[in-house]
Order: sequence, then structure tokens, then C-alpha cells
Amino acid sequence: MQSILFIQTAFLGDAILSTPLIGALSSRFPEASIDVVAIPQTEPVFRHHPDVRRVLVFDKRNPLLKPAMFLDLVRGIRGEAYTLGVSATRSATSALLMRLGKIPSRVGFRGQKGLTDPVRPPRGLHMRHRYLSLMRPFGGTSWPDQTVLSWAPEHDETAGRLLEDEKGCRFLVGVAPGSVRATKRWPGAYYTRLVALLESRGVRVVLLGSPEERGLCRRIASRAGTDSPVLAGRTGILEAAAVIRRLDLMITNDSAPLHMADAVKTPVFAFFGPTVRRFGCTPYRPDDRVLEIDLPCRPCSKHGGRVCPRFHFRCMREQTPDAVCDAVLQFLEKRHA
Repeated sequence: MQSILFIQTAFLGDAILSTPLIGALSSRFPEASIDVVAIPQTEPVFRHHPDVRRVLVFDKRNPLLKPAMFLDLVRGIRGEAYTLGVSATRSATSALLMRLGKIPSRVGFRGQKGLTDPVRPPRGLHMRHRYLSLMRPFGGTSWPDQTVLSWAPEHDETAGRLLEDEKGCRFLVGVAPGSVRATKRWPGAYYTRLVALLESRGVRVVLLGSPEERGLCRRIASRAGTDSPVLAGRTGILEAAAVIRRLDLMITNDSAPLHMADAVKTPVFAFFGPTVRRFGCTPYRPDDRVLEIDLPCRPCSKHGGRVCPRFHFRCMREQTPDAVCDAVLQFLEKRHA
């Protein structure tokens, strides 16, 4: 293999979960260069990956730019004469890119048209293993499955400055209360209570999230009556990853921060309500914990919705802040004993 085109145009969590597949391709074809096609929002995930030569940005969610960018990509792919294409999404557009780009070997998930090597992964796999199943056409069955996020020194420097005032804290815990899907969010009032409890017990809390979640994080800090630093909206993906690596624990919903924490090997406590483990997106490292309660109505949705279909939201409401605080304190004390 002289050159490989890796296509991953899904959202942030999926982009992170697919990074072991890039490492596996690099191990299997050590002499090949690997280029990645990604959307603008996830380009940083691959920018500093040690096995990636360059990232080609495809803004496929912009209806005005998509047609022109697609044609430009096709021309560029043909010019590079890639010998292998691997689509980490089930998107018809990704399969078409490889086919029109005249890539002779085209690997992807079964159901995409125009593949030379369609793969159907077994059910029940964690998402990172589903992605690694795309290595089947090349032989071998065992590949490292640790997700990866890499960044430049300036991102580390920014993280250090943002946490400068928190030096000397015995415990530093990140809280990311947001999610695109409303039913994936543990209630804001519960996060407020948890932050107040943790700060009163000597645990320093850092609130993290996207620019859209900055207001939520500020309300939580204000209502908790604490001066917890709000970093939501003040970092990009890589600066946030560098911050998370400095934490003792990350508390989050079923959303991208849990995958960022796993990628930098920071323990995760993650709330799961409408979604469940078998969907394959839970945190996976030994010290991680899925916070959930067993209910007959779970799962109610694969991605979460705007309201609870049964209007009781028990999957989240019955996970109380006091119980979560006790679990967090026990974990921190045991880990640092």
C-alpha cells in the first residue's frame, strides 16, 4: 500500500472512537501514508495524530458548499492516486468519494454501494471495535484499541494557563453538563447540587463544554454559590483535551467529553439515561463508571430525544446528586490513598 485515504465525517465522539483504526492501518501498512477526510468540527482530532499525513476538510453539512467541495475532493483524490480507501461511516457520500476518486480497493461497512470489501461487524461490539472490524480484509484480528488525541505544545500551554489558579488543589474534577440531546442531560439542578456538594468537601470543580453550553455552565456555578472556573467556550477541542488530561476525574453525560477523557486516560463517570451500554458508546477504561439505573423503558432512543416519551424521566431523576457525590468522593479517596 502506497497511500491510504481514511474517511470519517461523523461527529466528534465517533471521530475519536475511530482513531484506533488509523493506528491499526499504520501498523499493517507501515510504509503507506494516511490522509483523512473529516468535517470542520472534527479536523482537530486528526490534525496532530502521529499516523496522519494531512487532513482534507469536507464541510458536507453546508448545503451551499457541499457540491463544490465534493467535486474538488474527487479531483484531489484522483490526483493523489490512493491505493486504498477506508470509510469509517456508513454514508453513501463517503463510498461515492472513493468510487469516483478511482481508488481501487474500497473498504467500508456493508450496505454502502461500490465497495470492493464490505464488512459486517458482529453485534454487540463497542464502537471502537466496530471500527477496528474494518481491518478484516487485511488479516489479523488483534489491534490496540486505546483511543487517541494528540496536540501541539501551545495547546498544553493554554491548558496550563487556564488552570493556573487551581494549582495545589487536592482533587480537580471536570464537569461537562451539556449534550445536544435534551434527554441525555442529567438535570441542571442536579449538577448545581453536585457542584455545591463537591466544592464544600474540598473538591475543585472545573466546568467544561462548548460555546453553546457556556450559559448553562455559568448558571450552574452561580446557583451553586461557588467560584468554580467556567472554561466552556474558552477552549477548542485540543485545549479542552489538554485540560481534561490534568483532571482527577471527568463527570459528564453520554456525550463527546467522555470520549475525550478516555482518549487522554482520565477516569470518567458518565450518566446514561435513554441510551444503554449495548449501543457501544460507553466509557471503557478500568476506572470508568457508567451511572445508570435499570428500567424497563430503557433504551427509549438510540441518540436521545427532546423529551422523555413517558414524561417521567426516571432514568436521570432517580440518580440523585447526593448519591453521585458519595460515589465520587469514595473514588477519589481510594484512587489517591
